[in-house]
Amino acid sequence: LGFALDDEEMASGVRCIAVPVYDYRNSVRFSIGVSGPKASLNAATIEAYVRRMQETAKKLSAAIGNTR
Repeated sequence: LGFALDDEEMASGVRCIAVPVYDYRNSVRFSIGVSGPKASLNAATIEAYVRRMQETAKKLSAAIGNTR
């Protein structure tokens, strides 16, 4: 899917989303994440957050040498 979702696994009522940042070897080097109340990170908003986070992760990946 290109992202990870924690759906109340660590804390009741809290969701977390993370996307990978790749280095010059195309290996995951870092990640970008966001956490919030389940009511705020619902099905409608998760897609928008993931899209924006993936765009940012792609820019960060390029900045550290990833060419893919």
